Amino acid sequence: MNVKDTLELIEQLEFANYLPKNIQVEDISGSQVKISGKWCNPPYTWGIMYKMSDFIYFETDECNGSLIVTEVFLDEDGACHFATERMKMINHSLASKTPLEKTVRFIMREYGYSREIADQMGEKLFRHKEVFEEFNYHTQMKCFCKADGTRTKVCGYTAQELYDNYNLSPLGAYNYLVYLLDDQDNALEDLKKGLRTR
Repeated sequence: MNVKDTLELIEQLEFANYLPKNIQVEDISGSQVKISGKWCNPPYTWGIMYKMSDFIYFETDECNGSLIVTEVFLDEDGACHFATERMKMINHSLASKTPLEKTVRFIMREYGYSREIADQMGEKLFRHKEVFEEFNYHTQMKCFCKADGTRTKVCGYTAQELYDNYNLSPLGAYNYLVYLLDDQDNALEDLKKGLRTR
């Protein structure tokens, strides 16, 4: 088994979108990883790297990106089997997690936010059922609608329109729907002033 095979297996897991993000690194120390020449602590990630004839599996935590698991293997197959089992274990634990927890993990994984910021964003989305439902469907299907095909519209805007016409990520578009719901006057004024267009 190699890393490519491992990633294909993991992508088939039920909650693949909510699992730690796979990253490639140049080096690994006792506390950090090196990416593009810089030592850092990316939150909620995992990977396998080859170093001095060993294959090292590493995993970082959700909050600070600290290394929480480092396992050394003599061959790629051993490291890949370990990675697959780790992701299956996390996937299984997510099955009993709330939709809010899954959303928070997705935000951390996909956008690289810390646990604290992802919690705040998830809770804001969660307060508005229709926006939350649509965002969750978007995380799985990559389309701007709910499972029944309908779209949440706030003050004449959908997430799709905000994404298409303004310099917003999908998460940013759904957050802006929340902003429109929570503070309509200021949110509309900010749109008039002009978020940077794409």
